[in-house]
Amino acid sequence: MSKALYVAVVLTKESQNELFNLVSVPLNWRKIGHHMTITLDTNRELDYGKKTELIPVGIGMDNKGLAIKVKTDLVVDNSIPHITVAVAPGIKPVYSNELLKGNVAPLDVKVILSGFVVKVLQNNKTHPIINGLAD
Repeated sequence: MSKALYVAVVLTKESQNELFNLVSVPLNWRKIGHHMTITLDTNRELDYGKKTELIPVGIGMDNKGLAIKVKTDLVVDNSIPHITVAVAPGIKPVYSNELLKGNVAPLDVKVILSGFVVKVLQNNKTHPIINGLAD
């Protein structure tokens, strides 16, 4: 099995589609919209496989990235829980952490995203418990 890189709530395919319906991504940007990172500590004791909800509450966008701030009951390492939706060419997804420290516009939508708490592996696959649901 590949090495675990981080722990995240990986969105279901349905929630990934809902997320992309909320926003308009510039054509040449790399779409991500796959997960909300919980921690880089892959040894942390968590309720792996648990289905959980994320509520979009804000949006941040500039010429480098697009991210959605989310409300969650989980304790996460990032100061602002979020989903990186897309990044401009040459920009790494981690840029969302910096982006959301600036202006975040409120997002007043009635959408609840769902996903599973999993370890994301080096090959960008998820733990086998949800393979097929969110790959």
